[in-house]
Amino acid sequence: MKIKHEHIRMAMNAWARPDGEKSSSSWNNPGLF
Repeated sequence: MKIKHEHIRMAMNAWARPDGEKSSSSWNNPGLF
C-alpha cells in the first residue's frame, strides 16, 4: 500500500519536476497527494 503510494509520488515528480531534490522531498511528504 504505502510502497505503491511512494512509487506513484516518485513517478509523478519524475515528470512533473525532474530536479531530483524536489522528488525525494515530495515523495517523503504526504501533503503533496
